[in-house]
Amino acid sequence: MTSQFTSFPSIETFAHAVHNQNKRVLTAGVHPVLYGLKIKLHGTNAAVRIDKNGEITAQSRKRDLTLDFDNYNFCEWVEENRAYFESLAGAEDIIIYGEWAGPGVQDTDAINKIDRKMFFPFAVQKDGKLFTDTYIVEAAFDTYLPRPDTIHILPHLAYIEVDFGRVQSIQDAVDEVNEIVEQIAIRDPYVFAKFGIEDAGEGVVGCPIYESGVTRQEFGELSFKAKTQHHRGRKAKAAASGRFELTEDARQMALSYITEARLNQGLNEGLNGELDIRRTGDFLKWMGGDIKKESATELEEAGIEWKQIAGVVSRLSAEWYKDQIAKAA
Repeated sequence: MTSQFTSFPSIETFAHAVHNQNKRVLTAGVHPVLYGLKIKLHGTNAAVRIDKNGEITAQSRKRDLTLDFDNYNFCEWVEENRAYFESLAGAEDIIIYGEWAGPGVQDTDAINKIDRKMFFPFAVQKDGKLFTDTYIVEAAFDTYLPRPDTIHILPHLAYIEVDFGRVQSIQDAVDEVNEIVEQIAIRDPYVFAKFGIEDAGEGVVGCPIYESGVTRQEFGELSFKAKTQHHRGRKAKAAASGRFELTEDARQMALSYITEARLNQGLNEGLNGELDIRRTGDFLKWMGGDIKKESATELEEAGIEWKQIAGVVSRLSAEWYKDQIAKAA
């Protein structure tokens, strides 16, 4: 029987990870967490499900893919390499998560200047647990067939240990992550080392490293992303922070989430780039849902209800979308 579609868990900011750990200290205590930092490539989330019976399925972040309903030709590429992926089948079902990136997937950053689209695995799921350790991801590709030259497993850029029970440890991690992201804003170190291309990157993702893996819930609570200023979905002072930057009032909070990057993401992901006045409601639904999800914890800490900023989010999003329609006319 074919396994079920399983999306990659959503990853929030470092402040979310701190908030989640602060809640856990009341019940289970806090222990130092070892993080592996990997480059965040500006592509599209993709995965290959490999069932123990040899069934192979390509998927995007939101759905299974077919040749007729593909996502930037990822399914087509998986089909071209089906024999290789079939050779990876073992005693258990696994999912290999990665970034599908290269020319035509996005239009900025160093990774989109490579000569063709490639798959960059960064995590493996097996037995219901996620592993991001590079050597474990490498082991998933251990087979008798040569690895396609369009597969490149993402290595760790750095490791940091965070003791969430110590304020100084949190601040040290924030400082280190911000320093790394500042350098990535100038040059993506992975793409430069791998392909010799010198241009900016998107940021980093920090994932907890445990030999026994982590559950999907634990992964979502502990992992974090830190983006360069160009890629942030809100106007934040720094890529990473140990606490949420609380704005002066609800309107300012709403404004901080309505950035050009998020608006364009909503247009591309929510509407596939379609500019049609009849789809304004769909655009507002995507924007509202995305901002509500990301801002939930900050709103809670600030004592602000979603309904206080929902109107501002809808109005400004609608104005932007209608303006894009007018420009395209």
